[in-house]
Amino acid sequence: MITAPRLSTLMMLLAVLVSCPADLLSGEPDPRVSPLPTIDPKTPLAKLLPVAPKANKTPVYLGDDLTLVPEVTFEAFPTASAKEALTTPQWVERKAQTAAAVLHLNAKDDDGFLKALIRSRTDLAGMPFLMGKECRTDEDRSKTIKHTSREIRKRADPTVYMSLRYQRAHIAVMSQNLIGHDADGQPRALRALSSTRQADATRALARAAVFSPDEALRKKAIAALAKRPAEEATEVLVSGLSYPWPAVARNAARAIVALERKDLIPRMKAVLDEADPRGPRAAVVDGRKVTVAHEVVRINHLRNCMLCHAPAEDGKTPEGTLVAEVPLPSEPLPENGNYFDESQKGPAGRANLLVRIDVTYLRQDFSAMGKATEATRWPAQQRFDYVVRKRVLTPTEASDLRKRLNGESPFHRAAAQAIRELSGSDPQGKPSS
Repeated sequence: MITAPRLSTLMMLLAVLVSCPADLLSGEPDPRVSPLPTIDPKTPLAKLLPVAPKANKTPVYLGDDLTLVPEVTFEAFPTASAKEALTTPQWVERKAQTAAAVLHLNAKDDDGFLKALIRSRTDLAGMPFLMGKECRTDEDRSKTIKHTSREIRKRADPTVYMSLRYQRAHIAVMSQNLIGHDADGQPRALRALSSTRQADATRALARAAVFSPDEALRKKAIAALAKRPAEEATEVLVSGLSYPWPAVARNAARAIVALERKDLIPRMKAVLDEADPRGPRAAVVDGRKVTVAHEVVRINHLRNCMLCHAPAEDGKTPEGTLVAEVPLPSEPLPENGNYFDESQKGPAGRANLLVRIDVTYLRQDFSAMGKATEATRWPAQQRFDYVVRKRVLTPTEASDLRKRLNGESPFHRAAAQAIRELSGSDPQGKPSS
């Protein structure tokens, strides 16, 4: 998968924290909370998996509109009129059954549910899922995350850091704020990241300069980068030139020019010799030689909790683990924006519908707000997370994609323009006009 270098494991783990700017709630376990249903061991696998969405295999999208990027979902959304929409008890039953199925299959095999889900769904094949140790953090770090997120939500001075252990977690949360959807939190995150000399903070600023849809924020991130060690941002900037979304490549090229990184001219010339990163290429998938394309896809952040996280299991999830409530489409989102709870019990009278943040299967490259099409009691504008999927193409699809890419590559154009501006000549060494 082509992607910009990520930050530390801890930084990636905190991807979801920025969706909830309000203070964390703490509480004692509520004895009125219903347990998850018990799964009959004889239940066929097909009945344990969520209903798949209707197949809609559109061509690889080559435009610039993020709202037209293919959407990947955990399960089919019930299509019904307002009168027939699922009630809260029905949603609770549906999601509780799924959570129980996840825990049931995971008990048989580590990440067993996700493995079975991927095998059953062509739309999930090629997604950048992490499993095993890659998707988990240890208990000590989980406690650090929980403590740090609580302090940040108290709106403590972002320039005041604790020990290095907590500083890394603080940088992680702030870096996600910077490339996430929380416009109100971005200025604070920018100040926090600019105030520390940690290399992780530099890379976070570089990611904002490359991935953020907000031009003003990108400019501020570049200004901050100009005061920091250049080499710390190099790999993020160079990788952005080949990220399979043209806007990211353009942003990376502009950042390189603004930072006067003439040392990167050879790296940009190398991009000119590469094929369009969205184009068909040979690969081996499950032991088969196939043709694939790398395409950006989006995931509705609030609708797909169990696609990205494992459910919290009552009595078995470590106390130091930060958990988040699974929101229900039949209910409005919390007014204070809070989904996180330091207890491991959901609201009174509801099944234990919580996911654990220390197990994260998918980590976004960037996030942006977009219009949701499903009828819910949530706002029309919702957060979408964007990742790169490696999609297997049929011969016809591969041929069609090659034809649609038969022209000047926007990736080559961005790199060539940056070379001209930095060197005063075109990539072949001729003076620019």
